[in-house]
Amino acid sequence: MSNPNIIIYTIDFFRSINRKLKRNLLKKEEGYFAQNLRYDTEYGAIAKRLSRALFNPTSLGTSAIPALYRYYKNSTGSAAMIGAYSGTLKIAYDDLGIFSNIKTGLTSNGWTFLTYKDLLYMVNGEDSNLVFGLTSKTSPVENMGVPSSATLPSATISATAGNLGNGNYFYGVAFQFDSYQEGSISPSSVGVNPNGSRITLTIPISANSRATGRYLYRTKSAASTLYRLATVSDNTSLTYADNIADTSLDTTIQASIDYDPPASYKFMTLHKERVFLARNKTNKSDIVYSD
Repeated sequence: MSNPNIIIYTIDFFRSINRKLKRNLLKKEEGYFAQNLRYDTEYGAIAKRLSRALFNPTSLGTSAIPALYRYYKNSTGSAAMIGAYSGTLKIAYDDLGIFSNIKTGLTSNGWTFLTYKDLLYMVNGEDSNLVFGLTSKTSPVENMGVPSSATLPSATISATAGNLGNGNYFYGVAFQFDSYQEGSISPSSVGVNPNGSRITLTIPISANSRATGRYLYRTKSAASTLYRLATVSDNTSLTYADNIADTSLDTTIQASIDYDPPASYKFMTLHKERVFLARNKTNKSDIVYSD
């Protein structure tokens, strides 16, 4: 027997759901609540929700799955299901339908997920904040943020005459991740005095899979402030030849010392193109945001 309290309307020109107005103020083409329906491929059309089916053919076990997220990577058209299960992050690709581990040995299963600039960010307030790129099916999960280089750049004076002055020069390097994120500057190199020569700089590379380049910084002759010297747009080159005079050095960008990776946070959201993190494990009232 049908329920007399349920009324079904057929809307000839249905366009969207509107929850910003009271129900009696809605236009005739707008709805307030929809159940067991999905938007169809045609604009404004709705269709009955499809029946359910198992995503993976075998069970993961008896433990609960407290976190589940659908990750779409727009640049490659890839999609995967990410789930937390018994201290492990698991992934299942659509074309396989089988879950495999991408991160083990975790403390908490209560994850918050966020897709931003085609990357998947994950936090739970206990373990390190994580980021996943899904570049390939073997892509590793990395810690969020850009660590500074523990290896100092080293400078060698060239025998070729050049534009560098008389006095010690110091160098630093900062890693670039995801083609735009910059980390804190490394410790400075040992000072060298080219006195009218050039300098060949040996620069460290990063073992992190997200590394896409290095930012090089240098002082002026006999000075201490590090300014942006150049951008090396790869993570493979080992040397850089410096012949830029002090007068040509870009003094508008100084090296940063506060771009370290964030501490562990429990909550995360996106607002006006900035990622906000809240509730630090130690300082529970902390809120930080990306630059």
